[in-house]
Amino acid sequence: MASNGTDPQYILTEPANFGRSHGILILTPLKIIFKPDPGNKNRQDSFEIKVEDMINVTIEGRMLKRLCIIVKGSAPEKILVKVGDMDSWKTHIEITKKILTHFSGHQATQTSGKTKQKKIEVPPGDSTQIASNRNSPISWYETNRKIMERVLNDLKSKKFSAPEDPQGSWPSGRDYEQSFQSLQHSIYKDLTELATSTAVKNPVSVNWYVHATGNYGSIYKVRTTSGQLLALKCFTKRTSHLNMRYLEISSYLRGINYAADPLVKFDFYTQGIRAMKNPSVYYPILTMEWIDGTPLNTYIKANLKDTKVMKKLARDFIDSVAKLHSFGIAHGDLSGDNIIIDKNGKMIFVDYDGMYVPLMEGQKAPELGHSGFQHPNRKVDGYGRNLDNFSSLVIYLTLLALAEKPDLWKKFNGDDPDCLIMRKEDFRDPDNSPVVKALTTAGGRKVKKLTKLMIQALQKDPLWDGTEPLKIMGL
Repeated sequence: MASNGTDPQYILTEPANFGRSHGILILTPLKIIFKPDPGNKNRQDSFEIKVEDMINVTIEGRMLKRLCIIVKGSAPEKILVKVGDMDSWKTHIEITKKILTHFSGHQATQTSGKTKQKKIEVPPGDSTQIASNRNSPISWYETNRKIMERVLNDLKSKKFSAPEDPQGSWPSGRDYEQSFQSLQHSIYKDLTELATSTAVKNPVSVNWYVHATGNYGSIYKVRTTSGQLLALKCFTKRTSHLNMRYLEISSYLRGINYAADPLVKFDFYTQGIRAMKNPSVYYPILTMEWIDGTPLNTYIKANLKDTKVMKKLARDFIDSVAKLHSFGIAHGDLSGDNIIIDKNGKMIFVDYDGMYVPLMEGQKAPELGHSGFQHPNRKVDGYGRNLDNFSSLVIYLTLLALAEKPDLWKKFNGDDPDCLIMRKEDFRDPDNSPVVKALTTAGGRKVKKLTKLMIQALQKDPLWDGTEPLKIMGL
């Protein structure tokens, strides 16, 4: 397999056979092309297929294997091509289609809708521009080809050599505590910076290294030899395809150059740390910059009486979610624990175990999120870019309501870290919910509109697009 270094539109090029002809197979961000060799008598043995027109791609045949591309039409057409690295081509074609489907589909929705559009800015120095004022979804996508190239190049270096998730039961938090007593003997040999780091004990529980725990792992704090503080996550539970999920997430976020601002850059290592329970196996770890900040619930409680701060908090939140949504990303578990406000007032989303990116189209959700923020009918099969729609509405509505009526916090939160002012039972039966009644009767005009929309959303599919961030911003 070879990539064409002179034409940035080419993702893959490789000698191939189609029909009776030998030639070259080309994958671009928009098309799959077969060009016969010059002078080939069978000039009819050529094709160009738009990626958007593909229905499926498989590998067919037992002895004489072929890459099989099904193309939509009045009668779906089957195209068989012989190419060297068929697994690689199949994977790259599938990924190309998923990313193109998101960007072209998202642009089509925006250009046909009446919602006022918002330009999504990309970090300075990056020529990739995510603009939403193009007439054609395809021309719009062509300006963002670098996203495709980055994602595929990153996956090429990771995906095909990724080890399978370790089998059996994984180390517990207590097992990892022993590992952090001697990082140089616990961290995988190639991760020298981490192996020479110093584990920082929890200042509240000085006998422990763990700083936080979640559904799927524990967070530890380490200081590198250069003085940088990192959060290091160890996983305590085997989930479905954990390695591949995080490789897909990291490759996609690198692809968009981390333009989805509320997210933190991270590194995921499929082989990271071992425990005495099974010292021959290195379990995956995730590292990111250590964020000194305040969880959402604590921040709300400290600023309840400041209307301006609360309104800004609401704006920052919905802007952050809208930015994620524009890139086809859903956090998957927006909650008081996973939203942090740092010392500069910037909002940051943490814990990406339940995240969705376009590469995961067709997969199942690994978790269902905190029930105090999620649609009560959410299921693992409901997994896509609209995953955050309902929880975003709940959080945005709550923040605006608290800006108007801060006493709602004391009345309905009760120092519960797993919700804001609404819980699963309020979503199950909004007609008899005291907090929903309070929002309906005591809130201002926008709060009442959002409450009415939330009640409507509870009768819809959990992934209903009627509560997309840009739509609720415009109410």
